[in-house]
Amino acid sequence: MGVRMLYQRRISRIHDVPQLVSKNGASLLSVIGGHAISAVQSVLGRIEEVGAVLSQRRQTVRVIETGEMIPMKTPDQLVLDAVLESGAPLSFQLRGGLPRGIRLLWEINGTAGDLRITGQAEQIPVVNISSLRVEGGRKGEDGFRELEIPSSFYFGLEDAVAARNVAGVYRLMAHDLRHGTRTAPSFDDAVALHKTISTGKRAEG
Repeated sequence: MGVRMLYQRRISRIHDVPQLVSKNGASLLSVIGGHAISAVQSVLGRIEEVGAVLSQRRQTVRVIETGEMIPMKTPDQLVLDAVLESGAPLSFQLRGGLPRGIRLLWEINGTAGDLRITGQAEQIPVVNISSLRVEGGRKGEDGFRELEIPSSFYFGLEDAVAARNVAGVYRLMAHDLRHGTRTAPSFDDAVALHKTISTGKRAEG
């Protein structure tokens, strides 16, 4: 479960306006949805089957700089029900705006225990940008305890929250080129991601 902050009652930057129209290509599904689906597939494996519901609840937004009310022509709610290649079911929801409560929540329920991932900064509730809090609990234990994230996952860029994931991918690519390994996301990964996004787009009609 996550949110995209852009789809609120008011937008603060005039250059956000093109993102309010689906045909311009920068939608809830293709941007934040794409990053979130990519994260899921990187951790849990590729999506084999998927169904989607896209809905638009907000019809207009106000541009703060001008006070102008403009139409919004893109879905601000996304729900995916999917089956992973492992056979495990996946339920996935993205919402526009800044709702109250937990804005970024990812739970993984397994046979040996459970993981819960949330954003450390509720102001940036996006899985590919926010610093993440990872909590876990083993079978037979009560509740969750916070798990320490190894420093190697920060690529030496602890303070560069928004940029370090991109920097990390480039470092993986460089390592693969030097050593003949396959650790960075591949073209096949991109194809699998865009197949899932395309399925979701068909639900928009």
